Amino acid sequence: MQAGVKVFQALSVKDHPTIINDKKSPDLSNCRIDSPIGALSNMEGTEKYNSVGYGNPIVAIHQLNGHIFSLAGSKLYEGYPFEGYTAITNCVELQAMKDDLTGKYYLANDIDCTYCTQDPNGALYNGGLGFAPIGTFTGIFDGNGHTITGLKINRLFGEVGLFGSINNSEIKNVGMIDANISGDGHYVGGLVGYNNNSTTTNCYSTGAVSGDNDVGGLFGQMGNTVATNCYSTCAVSGDGESIGGLAGSIFSNTTTNCYSTGAVSGSTNVGGFVGYNYLGTYDNCFWDTQTSGQATSAGGTGKTTAQMKQETTFTNWDFTTIWAIVEGVSYPTLR
Repeated sequence: MQAGVKVFQALSVKDHPTIINDKKSPDLSNCRIDSPIGALSNMEGTEKYNSVGYGNPIVAIHQLNGHIFSLAGSKLYEGYPFEGYTAITNCVELQAMKDDLTGKYYLANDIDCTYCTQDPNGALYNGGLGFAPIGTFTGIFDGNGHTITGLKINRLFGEVGLFGSINNSEIKNVGMIDANISGDGHYVGGLVGYNNNSTTTNCYSTGAVSGDNDVGGLFGQMGNTVATNCYSTCAVSGDGESIGGLAGSIFSNTTTNCYSTGAVSGSTNVGGFVGYNYLGTYDNCFWDTQTSGQATSAGGTGKTTAQMKQETTFTNWDFTTIWAIVEGVSYPTLR
């Protein structure tokens, strides 16, 4: 989210029916709209805009003091949260990020890349090579809570992932679903192949990742980076060394509130959560020792499947606003 954008939340409009019925401009200093379009449609002083930004109309409220409020999902923001960003609405536009590696991008909707990258008639099939990894990316990518499904990458050389490599970058709020990522070299990840001096927040991956060295469900290698509230359920396999459920190798990294559950296999330095670690720190990070097939890891704490489905396992995790879990049934998921 753009710096300086204020999110209004805490109170529900359902608790304040006069906001709707009296058709008055409300005091929005402490307000969250649970049903924003319906709630705001009868208010005086509103102006609606069609926008590719969210897939739904944005409602802007012009207050007496001249402030502008915009709508994103069920939250109300002061200002436009993605001003200056480029909207990504499909897989071809996602691929076009390679043309401006310093740009700022956000997903306007969920994207399905299955046909585009896996069908011989798809625009990004590329003779079976699939999507070309983005990199070296130095911009900002905000998934805006959306997902990318069915991305296929099959590359012989270079760093491999949605982002082949990132440097001094920020990646956040995106889920990779049923990813099919493979490479024959170093640094292969479900989201990022080589992650350097960057931050990654609220991201996850499912599917399968394979390579030679430095292979992980979300990251191939992480160096001097910060990863927070991330997870991977990808099956991860490598022919060489440094293979891990979340990351293949980590150097001087801070990893907080992350986990992995996928099966992990490799030759040397293989771990349920991370394969190789040098000066990395791990706060409240876990992996499933049963589903991963790995009793050890270079970082994180191993837990049984049953323990991984209990909220009490995840000390200091926020299960109110960030994470959700069905006790005894599911692993934690991002809200």
